[in-house]
Amino acid sequence: MPIPPPPPPPPGGPPPPPTFSQANTSPPKLSRDEAKGRGALLSDICKGTKLRKVAVVNDRSEPSCKQPELSFKSSCRHFISQ
Repeated sequence: MPIPPPPPPPPGGPPPPPTFSQANTSPPKLSRDEAKGRGALLSDICKGTKLRKVAVVNDRSEPSCKQPELSFKSSCRHFISQ
């Protein structure tokens, strides 16, 4: 039984993107109605909900279990007494 021929090489990848000099850098030409619609959309977006500014920060975070605070002396007593 003869050995089958090797598979063909994979096809090449996609063509490279156009260079900057070939790219379309001019803005699109919009009709008057399209320009009005775009402006109205932008103004609606700008009118959106504004974040309110908070004058005083109310930090209500605290540990879930309260432990008495240890001073430096009381925490070092364990090491000194040995």
